This record gives sequence, structure tokens and C-alpha cells, in this order.
Amino acid sequence: MLVESVFERYSFAVTANFPDKLYERVTNKTASLIDRGTLRRGDRLPSVRDCSRQEKVSVATVLQAYLSLESQGLIEVRPKSGHYVRVRPPPQLSEPRAPRIVSALSHVDVAARIGQIMRTVSDPGIVQFGSAIVAPELLPVERLNRMLAQIARRAGPLGVAYDHPPGYSLLRRQIAHV
Repeated sequence: MLVESVFERYSFAVTANFPDKLYERVTNKTASLIDRGTLRRGDRLPSVRDCSRQEKVSVATVLQAYLSLESQGLIEVRPKSGHYVRVRPPPQLSEPRAPRIVSALSHVDVAARIGQIMRTVSDPGIVQFGSAIVAPELLPVERLNRMLAQIARRAGPLGVAYDHPPGYSLLRRQIAHV
């Protein structure tokens, strides 16, 4: 049996709930063939061009129909092979469970929690995703130290002075040019 002729051999008219869009007609027809067992799991669907010719619709319409069927979990795309009726049903995700309700309040020692956080931060085996600090061994530390010292000598007392909230105007202009 030629797979390309499946649509021709088992064609039928959709009378109830006639779809407004052409791709929905192709989607419904293919889904019906799968539901009735005409197209079985693992069967190859007609190529996009063949289906386009058989259904007398554009290639874009067939692609949209196949995308719709794929999103419904009825078919799957195999790269460089074509579209196939899905071999296994999509995995059903379990519904999330409600959180456990604690009936009694518990004492939280704030100082102990802070100490635990500080110990965790200093642990080299834990990656700190919350901080944007580059490891010193990745930086040109000697060169940076020389540059900072040169800037500090040039800036004099301005190097330790605070600017008003908008910030140092020269620095803002230079950042804007970058």
C-alpha cells in the first residue's frame, strides 16, 4: 500500500463543524485517520508536497496543519525523513501537589542563619550565581592595580569624594560614548 495514497483511499467529507481555515480541514482529516486507526503509530505521513497536491491546498497550509498535529502530540517530525504518526504518546505531567501546611510555628535563630549564609558564601565548592564577582585569577590583577594607582595619584582628593546622585558628569559622558 502506498502511503501517499492514504488520503485518497480514505477520504471523507467533514460535514459537522466544518472548519473555517484550510489547514484546520487538513488537520481534522489527518487526526481522524489517526483516531480511526487508518494511520497507525509509526506510519509515515505523505510528504508536504504530496499532501498539498492531494488536498489541493498550498504547501504552507499543509505545513501549518502538520505543525498543529505536532503540537497536539499526534505526529512527530524526524529530521530528513518526514512526518510520522507519533510512536508513543506524549508524557503526561503530573499535577503539582499542594504545599505542606505547617501547623506550628518554629523558632528561627537569625544570627545562626546569617552565620550559615556567610559560611556558604566562602565555600569554594559552591558556585555563587547571585553574585557578579569574577574570580581574581581570570583578571590581569597587576595591570589593574597599576592603572588604579595611576588614577588615584591623578585624581588626588577628588578620588575619594562622593558625587551628587546623577554622578560624575565626565564619567557619564564617557560611558554614554561606549
